[in-house]
Amino acid sequence: MREDSLVSVVIPVYNGARYLPQAIDSALGQTYPHCEVIVVNDGSEDGGETRKAALAYRDRIRYIEKENGGVASALNCGIQSMNGRYFCWLSHDDLFLPDKVECQMRAIQMSGNAETVCAGNYQLFRDEDDGGVPTAFQRYFPRDLLERPLFLLLWGELHFSSLLFCRDHFDRIGLFDESLLTAQDNEFMFRLMPGQQMAFSEAAVSRVRLHPGSGTSRFRDQVDKENRRLFLSALFRLSAADIRAIAPEADMVYHKIGGIIKSMGGNEELYILERWMEEKGSANVKNERHPLHAAKPIAIFGAGEYGLRLKYELNRNQIAAFCFLDNSPDKAGTQVDGIPCYPVSYLDSHRECTVIIAQKYYLPALKQLREIGYTRIMLKQEADALLLRKYEKRKNGGTGIYEMEQQGP
Repeated sequence: MREDSLVSVVIPVYNGARYLPQAIDSALGQTYPHCEVIVVNDGSEDGGETRKAALAYRDRIRYIEKENGGVASALNCGIQSMNGRYFCWLSHDDLFLPDKVECQMRAIQMSGNAETVCAGNYQLFRDEDDGGVPTAFQRYFPRDLLERPLFLLLWGELHFSSLLFCRDHFDRIGLFDESLLTAQDNEFMFRLMPGQQMAFSEAAVSRVRLHPGSGTSRFRDQVDKENRRLFLSALFRLSAADIRAIAPEADMVYHKIGGIIKSMGGNEELYILERWMEEKGSANVKNERHPLHAAKPIAIFGAGEYGLRLKYELNRNQIAAFCFLDNSPDKAGTQVDGIPCYPVSYLDSHRECTVIIAQKYYLPALKQLREIGYTRIMLKQEADALLLRKYEKRKNGGTGIYEMEQQGP
């Protein structure tokens, strides 16, 4: 018999002894008094180190060991054994901030609907002494958008650690898809959110660790392959009402998904999407001016995933970036997606550019630009907000240029 006030925190882990104790400590350290912590060891092959790390907490957690089957199977195992009415997932290398559960349970209770899905901000960090880069979605998007189903998944790259929701949703839509090795989180969210009431907590609720040993880093090709197919098929499954519920205009949704697919090397999927868009009468946005027009010429700092996303959406809005900037010596002096890529030193003689930092962990790029005295800077998040034309909030006298030196990130 489950308790209506109990929240179950499920931590799937495979060969994760290095970070697991920190994750468990963060789950046990919640200010909300009614939590259970379930650690599911997904057949770790590390000489028993993961088991040893988990069993150091044997009196404070529930520990399950199973044959290796992947993250989705470990999550499903934990869900099937949970006692709580509410669920949240904590990856073994991430952390919950102390008031995560309390904050999100309060938001659900205030919504008046036990099945409200609560999302929140999170921080990206690289080591324990790193203060982190907060997402601060409310800084860029109005609350009515943040509480629209699927908006944050597409515009903010929602992280599952920042969600909390009622387990009744599992009865409604089923569990995680165990056929997926890396995209089980996004696939589940595409099933979870359409048509549901959403609540947004402005406080950061979790910390997402960036490190080369993460599954996203180690299995990059698989991540891209599964997700580009997922985003394309999800778009086709969404109804017209679902799409209207995501953003003010359907074209914005199509362009956002197109950018995501483009950034994951999905040329075949992108061709299918663009033919589909043409059939629906959707194409480049014409004869409309954005604050970003006043920001020309535009250079995109970061010729990776987020840079490619941004360039695609700018092009769809008839806004052209003239170059990429990147610190990688392999990219400098090359053509990336049809435009030149230069080292940051290029700005020494071209200080008229507006530089949009297209990196989620933007602090190193911001520091580098500040050190050379550059101020015509914008974050990708602000560019995303400005491209949402009906909700644009012009800064710096309406130019769209974000003077970091004066306002801070």
